[in-house]
Amino acid sequence: MQDGNSERTVYVETYMTPPFKIDRTLELPVNIYDFTYAGDTIYFTQTDTIGIIVGAFDPEREEVLWSRYVSTTKDAISCFPTVSEDMIYASGHRAEWIYAMDRMTGDSIWAFPAGSNYISSFAIRGDRFFVQLSDHGLVCLQKRSGELLWVYGSESTQTVPLVDDKYVYFSSELSDII
Repeated sequence: MQDGNSERTVYVETYMTPPFKIDRTLELPVNIYDFTYAGDTIYFTQTDTIGIIVGAFDPEREEVLWSRYVSTTKDAISCFPTVSEDMIYASGHRAEWIYAMDRMTGDSIWAFPAGSNYISSFAIRGDRFFVQLSDHGLVCLQKRSGELLWVYGSESTQTVPLVDDKYVYFSSELSDII
C-alpha cells in the first residue's frame, strides 16, 4: 500500500491483530483468483471455460450481487480488481481491454484497449489511473472517462506503478531502471 492510500492497492484498513478466531466461513464463487474488499462488499475476479469474470459478493447475505464477463482469455488473472469511489477497474493477463465498471451494478463505464496486457494491477492517484502494459509502457488515463492522457515508454514489466504527489515510478523491462 502506497502512502497508506487504499485506492492505490488492495489494502484494507484494519486494527485486527493475531491470533485470529474464525467466526464463520463464506462460500465464495469457485475459481477466484484475486479479490479486494471495499464498502462491505468483496470484489473478485475468477475464470471459467469462457473467460474472465469480475463480480461483487455480499458477505452478509452470502450472495453474488453481480458478475460480468470482461475477457475471453483463459489465462491467469493476476490483476486485483481496484476500487475507487463508485467505480471498479478490472482486467487480466492477455485480456484485450481494461474495464471500468459501476461498482454497485457492474455496468460498463469505459474500456481501454490493452494489447497483450501482461499486468499485475493498477494505481490510482486523484483523477488519474495508471497501468503498466507490457507492449505500451506506462499508461495514464483519466479515471472517470478512460481518456488517454499520456504514454511513456514502449514496454514495461509486470509491476504496479507507484505514484506520489510528484512522480510516477515504474520498472522498464529493457533497462530495469526505475
